[in-house]
Amino acid sequence: MRSSFATLASMRTEVTETIHSGSVVTYLDGVPVLQRHLVKIDPFGKERPRVTQNGTFMRGSYRRKKSLLREKFGPVVVEGMLKLSIVAFRPMPQSWSKSKRRLMIGEPAKPSPDIDNIIGAVMDALFPKNDDIVVSLEAHKIWGKSGAIQITIEKMGD
Repeated sequence: MRSSFATLASMRTEVTETIHSGSVVTYLDGVPVLQRHLVKIDPFGKERPRVTQNGTFMRGSYRRKKSLLREKFGPVVVEGMLKLSIVAFRPMPQSWSKSKRRLMIGEPAKPSPDIDNIIGAVMDALFPKNDDIVVSLEAHKIWGKSGAIQITIEKMGD
């Protein structure tokens, strides 16, 4: 099965890449179709809203992390229906030996936060008002040398 990006590439002629606010953006005939960025931030999960007598709110620590992710990624420049791919790199515990660390790089990571909460946090950060434009989603949580989130946004069609 061909990806939508490959289908778009076969219909267009000029492919260019530029750096836009830290993200690599791929253009086909001047139209942004792919945006990717490795954000050096420990993966974090979406939190539940806090409910009090005075109203509902999200904790300040979550709002700051979300804002930092949005700032480091930069504005989303790809428009239309989108596919979102997320790879969350969990930092390995300091207690692990060097040989165990070498073995575990790239292997699935189970510790918190859960993958669905990581997805929720990324969606909240990058699409605060219009997350309905994300129509396809792929996510992985793996061990890495340090914490980071690889985010790829791909246009799904015309």
